[in-house]
Amino acid sequence: MIDIPEDIKQLYSQIDSISSFDSWELLEKITPLDNRQNDEWQDKIKIERKVLGFYINKGDLFPKIVKVNSAGDVDSYPNSNSFVEAEIEYLKDRLNVSPNFWIKSRYSHILWTITKNNIYAVRTLEYYLEIVNFIKDKEDLESNYSLPSIIECILP
Repeated sequence: MIDIPEDIKQLYSQIDSISSFDSWELLEKITPLDNRQNDEWQDKIKIERKVLGFYINKGDLFPKIVKVNSAGDVDSYPNSNSFVEAEIEYLKDRLNVSPNFWIKSRYSHILWTITKNNIYAVRTLEYYLEIVNFIKDKEDLESNYSLPSIIECILP
C-alpha cells in the first residue's frame, strides 16, 4: 500500500469535493499545500493542476491559458499533447479511485482526448449524464445550478 502524505490526502479530498465546472469554485475548493513534497508527489500535483487547467465548452476541452509567443506561434497550458505515458497511467488510476463524477468526467474526457480510446468516450458520456441527472434533481432546490448552461458546455 502506498503511503500518501497528509497534504496529498487533503488535496485529493478537495478535488473529490468539486461539484461544478465553475473555475471560481475550483479556486475556492483547492487550497495551497503547506509542505514541500518529494518529486513523485510533486509530479502528481502537477498532473492534477493540468487536469484542472482545462475548461469545457460545446463538448470540447480547451486550455485556460493561451498566448501568442514572439514567433507568432500559439502556446497553451495545459496542452493535451503534452501528457506523457506516466501521466496517462496516473489519470487512469485516479479515474478508478475518485468517487466524484464531476472530476471523473474530466479525467475520462482528457483520457479520451489523448488516447482516442472509445472506452473513455463512453465513460465521459456516462459521467456527463450523471451530472445532468444530479443537476436536474437539484435544480428546483438550488438556484446556482443551471441545467441549460451545463448542457451547453458538454454538448457540441
